[in-house]
Amino acid sequence: MNPQGAGTPASITIESGGQLNLTSDAQGGYQVVLPTGLYTIGSSTTVIENGISVTYRTSASLEMDADTILNLALAKVVRRAATLTWDPSQEQPIAAGRSVTYDVVVTNTGNVAETFDLSGQPTTWPFSFTPSSVALDFGVVGTVGTASAVRVTIQSPADALVDHGTIQVVATSRDAGTAVGSVEVKVDIQRVRGLTLSLDPGSAVFDGRSLNDTLVVKNAGNAAETVTIAITNPEDLVALGWSAKLGTTTGSATGPTLTDVTVPANATVRVRLQAQSASGASGATVVVQAFAQDSMAVSATTVFTLQLPALASGAPTVTGPDIASAAPFNLQILAAVVGAVAAVGAGLLLTRRRR
Repeated sequence: MNPQGAGTPASITIESGGQLNLTSDAQGGYQVVLPTGLYTIGSSTTVIENGISVTYRTSASLEMDADTILNLALAKVVRRAATLTWDPSQEQPIAAGRSVTYDVVVTNTGNVAETFDLSGQPTTWPFSFTPSSVALDFGVVGTVGTASAVRVTIQSPADALVDHGTIQVVATSRDAGTAVGSVEVKVDIQRVRGLTLSLDPGSAVFDGRSLNDTLVVKNAGNAAETVTIAITNPEDLVALGWSAKLGTTTGSATGPTLTDVTVPANATVRVRLQAQSASGASGATVVVQAFAQDSMAVSATTVFTLQLPALASGAPTVTGPDIASAAPFNLQILAAVVGAVAAVGAGLLLTRRRR
């Protein structure tokens, strides 16, 4: 039977160990002789509604031990779906923190009338819709009442990145409470670029041979940068008895230039500067520059002095077993006696020379 209670032609499947397939007559009637037993009986049919094919189906269990009449009430197999479309020609660049307004068309491509609620992703980007929901009939795409345009305003965060991931408009079935369709829209965030370079003041380490300082490269822009870092005055350092080279914090320092350093948007990367002094002198000035490899205009420079650690002043202190800071008392007396005898001997020698 169809939802209105009238008989309708349908295919019927009877299962119990084996499977039997048959088709009802035009009024939905069917008859079959079966042995006693438990059977699962299913029925389905396809009809055209609003110009599209719709399936109705049902199943039932039956214990056969006598002649039985089983009416199978077919239920619509509901399919909920929406297709959202957006014209890419609407795409426009905006600065981070600004908004853009687009038109999105929502079409009911399911087989039941639906009310669709609209929302946006990611949730960190505010979305507003006019209207916020649409009630649509089902049927052949293009039929009046199956589609509606929605205006969406998308607000970008103040710290939005150029590579901000996917932005979607989502349609949710109000009856089912599940998302049934979506479309990706493009929001082009204008690029902002900027680098800073500084010395970490507490990072200097002297291992007895090399002085190691840490430089901090910060990308203040909203897109990743590939950066080169270079010591720009290596000849001046050599003239003062110094050599210096750059490396990553985990790798070896190899030379005055370090290339292909990726600095993510709004992030920092640390670089090691290793210096050695052949003369042991401090006070050499080093100049380091960081610049984007695709644009020398995006750059930053820092200048600082290479300082070897100062040695502690004062006499050295020696400690250990049987080592004392003053001579024993009897050694002091002996020293005094030897001094007196030496003085007397010198007097006698002087007296003899006068005679």
